[in-house]
Amino acid sequence: DENILAAVAAHEAWANGRGGKPGDFTGAELRQLDFSKRILREAKFVRADCEGASFRGADLSGTDFFGANLANANLEDSNLSKANLRGASLYGALLDDAD
Repeated sequence: DENILAAVAAHEAWANGRGGKPGDFTGAELRQLDFSKRILREAKFVRADCEGASFRGADLSGTDFFGANLANANLEDSNLSKANLRGASLYGALLDDAD
């Protein structure tokens, strides 16, 4: 989805101190999307539907996944340090080598 990808690019610019704005994907429909190796630290995915999405190798440090659906999501090799996963559904999620 082009709007989602534009929001991710703006968040990465913000996270790297190059303008942009923080990503807020609260309640968004993000099923099966590919966020592999993206910089999403401190983004908000509160109650977002991320079922089957790939976050492989992504920087998710400090990201808020409160109540998000991460069922069958790929979180392998991702940085989840200080991420909020309270109430998130992780059924079938791949977490190998995630920090």
